[in-house]
Amino acid sequence: MIIRLKNMYLKTVITNEGISNSLIASPKKYIELAKILQKKIGDYSGVEIKIKMESEIEDKDYRNYNLIALGNMLDNSVILKLYKEHYTFLDGSYPGNEGYVLRTVHNPFGYKRNVIVIGGSEYEGIRVAASRFIKRLSPEKKIVLNPIIDTKSIYNIPLKPNSDLEQEIFSRIEFELTEGNNQRAFCPALATGIFYYQTGDARWASIFKRCFYRYFDKAWHVTKHTPMGMAEFWAWILILVWDMVEESYVFEDSERLEITNKLLNLCRNTLKMSYIVNLKPNHIRWNHETFNALTLLYGARYFLKYYGLNEAREWMRIAEDCFEGQVKASRSWDEASGYSSLTPRHTINYSLIVDNLEYFKNGNVRRTADWAIMVHDNLSNMVPFGDSGTYSQFKRSKSYVPIWAKAAWFYRDGRYKWMIKKVTGKKSLWSKNTCKEAFQTFLSTLYEGAYDINIKPVMPKDMLGVKAIAPIDKMFYIAEDIYRTETKKEPKWERTFDKITFRESFDPDEEYLLLDGTSTGHHRHLDGNSIIWFTDKGRIFLVDSGYTQYVSPKYHNTIIVIKDLKCEEPPRFAALNLLEDFNSLGFTSTSLENYNGITWTRNILWRKHSFFLVFDDLRTEEKGLYDFRCLWRVLGEVSPDGKGGLKSRQGKVEFILKNCGDLDGYVIREDPEISQRGASMWSSYKYADGIVKTLIQRIKRDLNVGDKTFFINLFYTRYKNQATIESFRIDRSTVYIKGEE
Repeated sequence: MIIRLKNMYLKTVITNEGISNSLIASPKKYIELAKILQKKIGDYSGVEIKIKMESEIEDKDYRNYNLIALGNMLDNSVILKLYKEHYTFLDGSYPGNEGYVLRTVHNPFGYKRNVIVIGGSEYEGIRVAASRFIKRLSPEKKIVLNPIIDTKSIYNIPLKPNSDLEQEIFSRIEFELTEGNNQRAFCPALATGIFYYQTGDARWASIFKRCFYRYFDKAWHVTKHTPMGMAEFWAWILILVWDMVEESYVFEDSERLEITNKLLNLCRNTLKMSYIVNLKPNHIRWNHETFNALTLLYGARYFLKYYGLNEAREWMRIAEDCFEGQVKASRSWDEASGYSSLTPRHTINYSLIVDNLEYFKNGNVRRTADWAIMVHDNLSNMVPFGDSGTYSQFKRSKSYVPIWAKAAWFYRDGRYKWMIKKVTGKKSLWSKNTCKEAFQTFLSTLYEGAYDINIKPVMPKDMLGVKAIAPIDKMFYIAEDIYRTETKKEPKWERTFDKITFRESFDPDEEYLLLDGTSTGHHRHLDGNSIIWFTDKGRIFLVDSGYTQYVSPKYHNTIIVIKDLKCEEPPRFAALNLLEDFNSLGFTSTSLENYNGITWTRNILWRKHSFFLVFDDLRTEEKGLYDFRCLWRVLGEVSPDGKGGLKSRQGKVEFILKNCGDLDGYVIREDPEISQRGASMWSSYKYADGIVKTLIQRIKRDLNVGDKTFFINLFYTRYKNQATIESFRIDRSTVYIKGEE
């Protein structure tokens, strides 16, 4: 228990009786402004304070002086250091046109020194901030400033923190608690704290205080995920926000001490979480591990910086062990669309706050950012695979946008700026809704930083054609199998792949197809070698979605193998046999080996802008009675064609799937696909009725070793007035396709 409150250094001394206690840190382009400040301070105090180029600032300067920093995170290393630790929002977009920031940052590095930030995203904003700073100076030998938060930005929270809004915030929290949404119930409270830091309006700090005392214990103390409850997901943000709001005059010292000890208790509880207790060294990570590691990271930094708490050194060691393992990986251990973004985001956050950029330098942030491009379709949807939510949740999801923003900043790569604009419709993470969104989510730009940089967006043309992430990340490949005690023989790592995309353009009216290469990882589904998603002509036709209730292969565009009336899970990894990409054609051959007595090879021929031919070759490795099912999960108004295929209509667009092989039978199953909250997962998709129709093609054979069985399917889309594509079967493994060129 902490019994003595930390020392606070609320007054910032610039000069004191003929001695300079401050230092101006400026980039060259603002040197004239720096000289104006230097002269004005000298005229008032008789002391000439030193100007130093921001790039030359050393650790001893942080220790010995109260720094005055001009600019933003893109042109001043002092402000960048503050930005990485969440003490300022200044970047290429914030505060924006006609905006400025003048603020004192309280003891940010634990040296009993403050930083005065005079900033803007443009020169005019910095000039205005400098002018407002000068107005706060007094003609005395001892120049001392009280705490300052003086900001103007179109991106500041536009709401006024009055009693009506406070009651609305209380009602929102109570509603979420009543609904059992403890995970996000405390989000409005967290937001009010950071709004105080952003605007300086103490009414926000007062609302934060009342929220904390009224709801904190209710929001986190639930039996699920004990002993952290749902604070597991936002405890690190609470520590961050408390560091920002703690110096506000609305708190009594006794209240500060009480809240500090509650945070200490959270950190100690984090150590008891199974995700931390069972943390494996030098291992790829998943989101529950890194959420808890973030709490230990922020807790360690806070309690070491302000209290010198010895036990916090162990928290820091554990956090470092967790994240340094992930730094070596190019993807998360989560294998689910939204979940897969979390651990990389956390690891980037760690890398920035501890100022160890190896994660960027070794290329893994870039690889993750490119992986993220691949799992977004041409309609700007994040493709749902693994445990994922409803259509409305993944439509234009921002899950990977923070990764692209930081990749664009570090690598100066305009491809990621282009993806941000495509997915969000905005050129930056900052918008007039950024602050309002913080009321609803702990995954907010306010907590992670926008890292906006002014570079030209460039279409990622290198991601067009047939593209594979191959082999799959090595740490993911060698990770412990959390679902199976016995692992069958698998393809060598060099033969594996993670995802394959087929697209010739990012145009929503052009084809996009995503093929999966794995059935393992946290939150995974059993969908290795399956077609996860297909879109064309502005429509979604082949789908994969659902949470834990949809793990089974029967909810994927895949092959199910039943041998002697028994099923097995598909192998963890598919093999990439061949990939070719030509001007008008693309081709892949991928296999699941040792799959319940067979080797299933899925060959996909893509006639660009025309059709896909999917040739599934099932080679028998063990004698037995086999019952094969080939599944196609389709949205739209579906009708069977009487030959084992179907037609789906979505408005003016049709999806045609033709069976070109032998079948023993087929059936179309309707899957309502209900979310965990009881609603249709597709209710907000306007081109279909919310029910997924699954075409199940069946072949049943008594087979010997070496026998082959084939499913051959052709699919394409067309507008009603367009010609059809014809297919003619030559023999059991050969098809002739005829269509307009």
